[in-house]
Amino acid sequence: MKNFLFLVLLFQSLFLSAEDKLIKISESHSFYLNQTTNTAESLEDVSALKNEPFLAISLGYNCWPAAHLQDHALRKRSFPFDWMITSFETIYSLLETDFYGFLDTRYINLLNGTMPQSTLHGAQFAHDFNLQNWKQVDNSLVPINEEAKKEYSDMLYRYERRIARFYKVFELGIPVYLFRWNITKAQAYQLYHLLTKKFPKSDIHLICLQNNGTGIDENWGHPKIRHFSIGWDGKPLDPVANRSRNPEWTRIFVSLGLLRYTWNTSD
Repeated sequence: MKNFLFLVLLFQSLFLSAEDKLIKISESHSFYLNQTTNTAESLEDVSALKNEPFLAISLGYNCWPAAHLQDHALRKRSFPFDWMITSFETIYSLLETDFYGFLDTRYINLLNGTMPQSTLHGAQFAHDFNLQNWKQVDNSLVPINEEAKKEYSDMLYRYERRIARFYKVFELGIPVYLFRWNITKAQAYQLYHLLTKKFPKSDIHLICLQNNGTGIDENWGHPKIRHFSIGWDGKPLDPVANRSRNPEWTRIFVSLGLLRYTWNTSD
């Protein structure tokens, strides 16, 4: 009987529409993991990373860490926080609840009329919604055409893979360097505790970046939590400028031993 019920549920899941998936996201925080972590495609994708000496992953708060990891050829795969905007409270909530309610458009409205933002956890989706295909009704985003529904279905699949990949890489037994922009020392300790609680067998290094203009890296008293200040002479460095091998980001990656040599940033 149990086997029969399992087959029925599996059969039903194969034919879920985007609207059906929307409801399931809200009802079950394990939605993404149940959808993809046991598929051959997902397992093969993660398995291909097991021979890497380390993985470098962005934890936001915006696209800068992912962009500079990519510019230095350190970003091997896409992960869920690469291109979103997340406050500390947002990323902590998403990790603590295993992405409960993530991408549920019933809880996404338009901040200042232009930025899709979740009212559940505060994530801002700067690159995921083509707003010409959506309208806001009360506090929800509603698709207005078939293109929006297709866009949403593709979005679900994209994030299913990224979230599943994020959870599985901590099982590979290789060091994982997590880069978080805009984080305090107290927040770093809180986040590191949560990460090591969720992934107790992993080798996690939390890299904390601040654009405070001092140019002085601080010792935050933990061997797996590193702090870096981007900027010098009291002036913050524009983290978007000089996207090609930005010298401050190069310095950080070299200091961590992630680059085998220093880029020639003047070429």
